[in-house]
Amino acid sequence: HLQLKSGGSIYYEILPNTESERMLGYYNLPLGANVHCIDIDPHSSSANGAYEDTSLVQKFSLTEEEYDKRKGTLRDWGRQKKEVDPEFSLRKHAREHAQLVEARRFYKESGTVKDGFEMESDGTIVRCSENDNNQHQHHGSDSVKKDSEKTRSVEE
Repeated sequence: HLQLKSGGSIYYEILPNTESERMLGYYNLPLGANVHCIDIDPHSSSANGAYEDTSLVQKFSLTEEEYDKRKGTLRDWGRQKKEVDPEFSLRKHAREHAQLVEARRFYKESGTVKDGFEMESDGTIVRCSENDNNQHQHHGSDSVKKDSEKTRSVEE
């Protein structure tokens, strides 16, 4: 038993025992439509909401030690980064990534590149290297402004 729903309303229903070779594309489903399948077999393992009761599902669990041993986890990635850069921290990485995302958004909206960032030849906004940042800041204390005030136009 299938119900084709859109906007919370059923706009087509395919009843049980309906012989049809039609594929779902025939029904011209609108974007965001739902296909709701109702299992009417009383002997089905889904009867009485068995697949809907999450208390019947065994939850996945992992000890700290087991997680520590796994490869490809966020913790493993952080350890690898820390081996290369002892100053690395996930908190610092998250903050810097958020700043990069904001700098890219800012450029898309305004056409200017925030100070501390630059545009590469392919048009990608990236953080300036530490040397670039230090050079910008050693031009005297008058040239150092709050991050929110520092921007430069990209003329291309």
